[in-house]
Amino acid sequence: MRKIFLIHFLFILSMSGAFAEKNQRKLVAGVVSVDMKQMSLTPAQFVQLARLELVKTDSFEVLDSYDIEYLVKQKDANLLSACFSKACLVEVGKLAKADKLMSGSVISFGDYIMINLKWIDIASEAVEKEITQKFYYENENFPVIISLSVRNLLNLQVDSLIWNNLVYHHPKEAIEGPKIETINLSGPRLGFTFYTGDYAKILRDPESSGGFDAAPYMFQFGYQFELRYLNEGKYQALFEFIPMITGFDQGYFIPSITVMNGLRNNVNGFEIGIGPTFGLITRSEGYYDQNNNWQLADKNSDTINTYKVIKRLDSRGELQIYTGAIISVGKTFRSGKLNIPVNMFFIPSKHGSRFGISLGFNTNRRKS
Repeated sequence: MRKIFLIHFLFILSMSGAFAEKNQRKLVAGVVSVDMKQMSLTPAQFVQLARLELVKTDSFEVLDSYDIEYLVKQKDANLLSACFSKACLVEVGKLAKADKLMSGSVISFGDYIMINLKWIDIASEAVEKEITQKFYYENENFPVIISLSVRNLLNLQVDSLIWNNLVYHHPKEAIEGPKIETINLSGPRLGFTFYTGDYAKILRDPESSGGFDAAPYMFQFGYQFELRYLNEGKYQALFEFIPMITGFDQGYFIPSITVMNGLRNNVNGFEIGIGPTFGLITRSEGYYDQNNNWQLADKNSDTINTYKVIKRLDSRGELQIYTGAIISVGKTFRSGKLNIPVNMFFIPSKHGSRFGISLGFNTNRRKS
């Protein structure tokens, strides 16, 4: 009795193993006969790319194109030359000993291509599924289009963002991201600058002692010329040229020119820039006496030999060029077609730093 039970048990175990092995066997699939019209790519390139997509699913034993050609040509050397009908494809599938075959067509018209793919079950000799889809097209996006089409045919998940961009938008946006409107902020600038340290003291001093009898903050007015030389995705690199006049509010005419390289985010409007700034100021040679009062240097006097002679800002001096470095951060606020850039800047100096704020406005300056 025990022997009979053991024999039955071993028989059931072996049959279960056979069924499991059969169920675990991958279906044999291949790609053949793609009809390409008005395309720069060849049918062989399409077949190879579609075959690679089948391999990546890891769900099939994918036949090589050369193996299919060898097996079919043993029976009929001309069978694959124009095999697009279902009957012909089923015959090819049987000769290649495949369970499934993929075939289709691609036609180009203008900026679009239309892809049709068929998934044929060889055993039932039926088209198991067929899809047709229009895509915006460029050569470099063709592998992405094939990948999406094959996955759609096999009911596999596709990236919805890439799919929508290729179906509804320009194809470059599918690879580089959605197209973002860039902004050109060339336009007028106005604001205030504030002086600190020695510069603030000299501005307050009376003109008789080399000061300017002015407040250490001044109104500024100018214009920003902007050139975009790089734009990738959300960001653009900028070259900015800004001539500016300072001191109108206090009866002064202080010209300056600022040149900056910057980076702006086209989505939220934040930007940062850095570069040199140049301007004209009046400076003179002099020294601070024992009472720390500023005195102009008299080259014919022996007194100056007692003190350290320096050059500093002086209303009685001669015009000279000054240089500095400027760091600027800002954000652009938008209201309809109106752009309002607001920037804060900082100019460091050992004699007294400057900082300030400026804003501008422009309309209809947006560029795609």
